[in-house]
Amino acid sequence: RNLSGFGNNFKRSGSRYFMGTVRYSTLPGDSVTYRFRGNRVALISTKGRNHSQAMIFVDGKYKRLINTHSRTSRHRQVVYAQVFRRIGQHTIKVVNVGNRRRLDLDGLAVGR
Repeated sequence: RNLSGFGNNFKRSGSRYFMGTVRYSTLPGDSVTYRFRGNRVALISTKGRNHSQAMIFVDGKYKRLINTHSRTSRHRQVVYAQVFRRIGQHTIKVVNVGNRRRLDLDGLAVGR
């Protein structure tokens, strides 16, 4: 497994975040890339008033635009999930659109 991006910005916090930490971006165009082996993946994020949209790419192909904006704060939310036909090497890339103040990456769940 390999995770890179978001300028290595981390925020340590209490139990609101998965494992007590969150990686975040405040810059439009900033991205995080995760390489993994599995047959499913889920992106976990925080939804809130000042949270941005993000473009999701899987194995180099654009999949969809997700929205993490919400009137109320909600932590540990699955905002994107994908199942693959078989276990294999995959890459997920999350790009901050930057339409709001911040995009959180709370966790990535991989299944086999």
